Amino acid sequence: MALSSWDTMAFDSEGKPSGGSVDLPDGASLEIYKNWLYVKNPKLWRKGQQFTSHVIAQIEHGNVTVSGFEIHAVRHQAQDSVFCFASHREYTGKGKKKYDTHQDYYLAGIGCYGFKSEEEWLKEKHPKIYASIDPECWDDNKYMMSTSHGPNDEWGYEWYGRGKRKHKSLKMSAKGIERPGMDEYWTGVLPSTAAAFFKWLKKVAPKEYFAKIDQANPLRYNQGDAFFASALNTPLNATAPGESQGTVMGQMLGSKKAAKKSAKKK
Repeated sequence: MALSSWDTMAFDSEGKPSGGSVDLPDGASLEIYKNWLYVKNPKLWRKGQQFTSHVIAQIEHGNVTVSGFEIHAVRHQAQDSVFCFASHREYTGKGKKKYDTHQDYYLAGIGCYGFKSEEEWLKEKHPKIYASIDPECWDDNKYMMSTSHGPNDEWGYEWYGRGKRKHKSLKMSAKGIERPGMDEYWTGVLPSTAAAFFKWLKKVAPKEYFAKIDQANPLRYNQGDAFFASALNTPLNATAPGESQGTVMGQMLGSKKAAKKSAKKK
């Protein structure tokens, strides 16, 4: 899926909202990408390996020690998420006193799918229509759902029954409902997902680090927006969980859709 489908909420070594990555003095780094983690190390990476861009490992879940990082990662059902906490202790002393002083590096965060499902959208925006649909239609083991398209912007949903179950369809345009744009489905990290993350993080992170995080004021951002912000050298629109105003990609596609409608009218 495109990078703009994914959202991040992360905290740096000081417990402050961050861009979802941490760099070590020796050049190794760790980043949240989509809903997994990438470990990078230019000293260990070799051309022709499975990964590019100095990536030496992809981590989706588990407790892993690699390239100086101690990583805890778990899958969470909320928004198809990865929850992670990673640490590294860099000893900064010299000679015989090498281990007398140190600096700790941390990364804690979420990488998750940022769109609500068709079911969630219908339930929220059109509860009467949602109530009219056979609940079995939302069971992936019984039906496969797709969006149907027709002439004159006609659209709707179709459910293809698995096994001997009958095909079902619902024409939304016939009910006077315009097909929603990407931003209508977009949520980003939800408050409930953030709450579940903090509950998990409290169990795996050092108490002194967890205490630094301001749970009342976290920030999340769209990963695709971060790419555009970096490429165009523009500010990144980060908001509190549940307060996203859409994505750059959603706005671009929305503009194209409006332009096509305008052209049809002419």
